[in-house]
Amino acid sequence: LPQAFCGYPQICQALEQALRPLRLAKEQVILVIDCYDGVSETDLYESLIQNLSPDYWVSSLSCRYPEAYLSETFARYINPADSTYGVFGTVQIDEYFDPEKVRLLQKRLATQKGLSIVCGVAAGRLVKGDLLVYGNISRMELENRLAKGLDNWGAGNHGQAFSEKEKRGVFLDWRALDPHKRDVLGRADFVMDCSRADA
Repeated sequence: LPQAFCGYPQICQALEQALRPLRLAKEQVILVIDCYDGVSETDLYESLIQNLSPDYWVSSLSCRYPEAYLSETFARYINPADSTYGVFGTVQIDEYFDPEKVRLLQKRLATQKGLSIVCGVAAGRLVKGDLLVYGNISRMELENRLAKGLDNWGAGNHGQAFSEKEKRGVFLDWRALDPHKRDVLGRADFVMDCSRADA
């Protein structure tokens, strides 16, 4: 039967238990912590990742195209000249990532011994892990965080008006992330509710 765990200490203990037989059976184990836009990677690192003592960990942001490139490439969807209206994007989440950076990450992971953790937005698109965790967040909480100054994923736009950040999410980023989220939720080993800072 499904089990529920409350707070990062319990979640960490559950993951350690799930990882233990994998680490005994294999020289290299990959834990993927995929998440939605708005989930704090800082919280995940400080409260979860470092307590799992990985031999190597990396953020999905390391494989993301630079923001200047994405802003130019996807400008037609977010219409910078208008603060409200855009065009619903048909972008796939893979289009946010540099294939060469993804290839180099996969090459590094193929030779890395011990426990490796790949964490961040759409991390599950970069590598197939031995254990898959998904960090979810409610749309209301995501919008609250944007209104309080959070930037869109990797955009560095925390100083923008909330309407601009919400527009980018509605017409572009969330359109690309939602199909990926549905896919991951169907096969994740663990799902975390990250709408609260203490998970």
